[in-house]
Amino acid sequence: MSGQGSPIYRFGEFQLEPLERSLTQGATRIALTPKVFDTLVLLVERAGRLVSKDELMNALWPRGYVEEATLSNHIWQIRRALGDTAKSTRFVETVPKLGYRFAAPVAIDWRAGAAPAAVAPAAVVPATSPETGEERRHRPRFNATRVLGAVVVALCIAALAWRSGTRQPRLALEAAVPADRTVAFVGFSNLSQNIKDAWLGPALTAMLGAELSAADRVRVVPDELVRDAGQGLSAPLTGGYGHDALVQLRTRLGADYVVSGSYWVAAAVDDPTLRVDVHLQDARSGVIVATISNQAGLSALAQLVNQSGASLRDRLGVSIPTAAMAGLVARSQPPTTAVAQRIGVALDAMERHDAARARDELLEAVAQAPEFAPSYLYLSRAWSALGFREKALAAAEQAASRAIDVPPELKLEIDAAVQTDQYQWGEAAATWKSLVTLKPLTIEYRIDGVDAAIAMGDFTGGQALLADLRSAPSGRGSAGGSGGGPAGACAQRCQGG
Repeated sequence: MSGQGSPIYRFGEFQLEPLERSLTQGATRIALTPKVFDTLVLLVERAGRLVSKDELMNALWPRGYVEEATLSNHIWQIRRALGDTAKSTRFVETVPKLGYRFAAPVAIDWRAGAAPAAVAPAAVVPATSPETGEERRHRPRFNATRVLGAVVVALCIAALAWRSGTRQPRLALEAAVPADRTVAFVGFSNLSQNIKDAWLGPALTAMLGAELSAADRVRVVPDELVRDAGQGLSAPLTGGYGHDALVQLRTRLGADYVVSGSYWVAAAVDDPTLRVDVHLQDARSGVIVATISNQAGLSALAQLVNQSGASLRDRLGVSIPTAAMAGLVARSQPPTTAVAQRIGVALDAMERHDAARARDELLEAVAQAPEFAPSYLYLSRAWSALGFREKALAAAEQAASRAIDVPPELKLEIDAAVQTDQYQWGEAAATWKSLVTLKPLTIEYRIDGVDAAIAMGDFTGGQALLADLRSAPSGRGSAGGSGGGPAGACAQRCQGG
């Protein structure tokens, strides 16, 4: 430890020890995921001064792009751990559009025998009283249990890196997913070039994705992963993507099929005509498997999507298991085109890291269709990205109260959102396990299960979940598939830094 220093930061009733990876409140240790802990340390080390979003993101994710919403979520978790609320902010202050400031006074001690590595920031003052005997009794100590926990956390870093948004580890995990039919929606081009119709792109992606996700043996790659993987690719031509672009998408996502398309909206009338063209392309051979064209009035968007979804499932050779399930899928789609437009604008805003715009649009969607559960789930995510935990929880609970006639997968996702916002990590872990059972091809649910186990301090459970990931086979014939399955990718991430 000589020459490195071992600072102990004290603020309010909390004690933070970066070297020991420990945050305590009195005698109680508070569990934080690794990246959230690192975010807190960065803020506390710079207590009293503005830390820009760019500075935080560059320090936490130096290897690749990450969405600003991920940083906002980390700040929310820190506030939750420290007891900050929307009405009472003692510790982490938001500087709108710029960054964050750790506002509470911070005192600093140094462990005996360790020399300070740097001068403390101006807002950090030396402790004026020595550590008491009571404080020494409650101070976390180095022991074998902690070493074991640290080892398990190190194993889990790769899994959490996916959740935090770093590009390469997430894509490596995606490439390792085994599936006969893994489908990536790469977006829809706006042929009318009218900016007021831009909402249709994200709306069509979400709605058609729901149509395919309900089928057995199909996995739809999450849209945020597709956006990361598609960076640098030009829009697909009429005949779909070329060979090099397909190789990139298949390498990064393990996609068997790529869905691209376009839409055109006629000049404004009472009910303008909407034409949607969908191209289903085999990512391995480059062959266009199907070109599906449908046209209807914009007010009939839901019916048009249903027709296109049925055609896609038919060409993929899959189907929705039962008529009852088909009814649930229909009821999980926006009830009107106006609501679909609000949700499409909100999804586009979230892609652009504008959670405030997304929130405003979703509040309007809720007002237009108060019983439509998915709007509340999206709203919960927007509130969470903005750092409002109580409002995120309220929206998730409203989604749960309305999630009666929705597909089982969506209902479980809503349950997990409520349990996470209530810090019911044990229940959340059980829900993610149920989702894994329901959709075994969807690795995101496995990663969320690891995250929940770590959040509740269940390192043994997290290790077991990682072992389950390790036993999963690697992607079939994927150019980017790494040996050893998802856990192999985790291990590579840990070893490679």
